[in-house]
Amino acid sequence: MGASIWGNPYKGAALVKFNVTPGAIEAIAAKANGNLPAIDEGGQSSMTGPQYQTAVFNLAEGTGKRRLTPSAEEKKVRQWSTGLSISEEVGFADKVKRDGRNPAAGAVARIWEVSVDDAEELDDDTIAEIEAIRCNYGWAAPVFIQHLIDQGYPADVERLRERVNQAELKLSANHKAPQQRRVAAAAAMLLVAGELAQEAGLIDQAYPVKDVVLRVLERSYKRMARDIDPVESSLANLREVVLRRIGLDVRKINYDRENVHREVIGLFGYPDGPGEFTSIDKDREIVERFYFLPAEQIMALGGGNVSAKTMARALKKQGYLIPQSDNNSAWPTMPGGDKISHYRVSGSFFHDGAQESELGEAA
Repeated sequence: MGASIWGNPYKGAALVKFNVTPGAIEAIAAKANGNLPAIDEGGQSSMTGPQYQTAVFNLAEGTGKRRLTPSAEEKKVRQWSTGLSISEEVGFADKVKRDGRNPAAGAVARIWEVSVDDAEELDDDTIAEIEAIRCNYGWAAPVFIQHLIDQGYPADVERLRERVNQAELKLSANHKAPQQRRVAAAAAMLLVAGELAQEAGLIDQAYPVKDVVLRVLERSYKRMARDIDPVESSLANLREVVLRRIGLDVRKINYDRENVHREVIGLFGYPDGPGEFTSIDKDREIVERFYFLPAEQIMALGGGNVSAKTMARALKKQGYLIPQSDNNSAWPTMPGGDKISHYRVSGSFFHDGAQESELGEAA
């Protein structure tokens, strides 16, 4: 329906499938400038999680990638001003994580994940009404634009901008994080657009536009709560990845090096006296473990968006890091004598009282 405001959504440029390359997305957005490019079947995209995230950033910026011709002259850069909808079964953050990366907080803040899991089933009559869009389209935008003209907004753009700003202040009143305010700014534009559409007679006056926007906004905040804070998201990813790889490439400190044929990304053991550690776990609680994670690995294990030092500071602040000294969080030598700069993390960060049998740990 959003793609139908200017013309036929089934034969025009606004409704497309997502089985395209990152470069083709730019062409789609530029062709749909001023309209709503509605991308269907996002699961068909061949892009990796990082490529998908980059495409989102580029779409939000409104400009394509700068490129050169074979003669080293700059090509004309595509530009667009538009919103965008993508429909698929997997949410944006989960899609990026599927490739072992954490979604950037800025990208999460640019996307509303609107779940329809609890949406009501539509009956045949409603479906038939929706299908009527195939032969009844293209009139909504002119009516909307005429209403803006009649209200004098083209001659007084600041009045419209102030209306959006006031809506943003009300929507973001209880949210202080910059990313949350950015989401509220997008919600304010949708809210004011909905109100203008009601004034123009395009949406029934009884329809609760503000309530709907608020409901989607609050649900979006809840869905993005973990991913909108890059540090917390990295720590959550670190915990998840390490637990999943215990016994594979996160090994006991005395593992048999002769029979392990893959890179070991971390070790774990139990304190056994001052500066000594053991892998013997008899009569030991799993939360008593220490994990020894190389500094060069910890950033990647966290998803790649936050530096190892920043993650270490957060772990120290939360009481999970065992620092070498008050001034130095990293240790220079691993148990066993290898000269590897690493961080030592309490087992309570990973396990939080979990029992060994719950982890499915390899021997």
